[in-house]
Amino acid sequence: MKQLSEQAKKGNLIARELEELNTRINDLAAQVRALDSESRRTEDGKILE
Repeated sequence: MKQLSEQAKKGNLIARELEELNTRINDLAAQVRALDSESRRTEDGKILE
């Protein structure tokens, strides 16, 4: 992933590599949203309902 992001900075990506990088970024974004959503539901270790 780091290699792909470095290549992206230089503009040296082919379409397949760019698509792979976008997919990985989207997967990471989904994970972050899920973690953020879960953390918003908790406060002081208790689940808010």
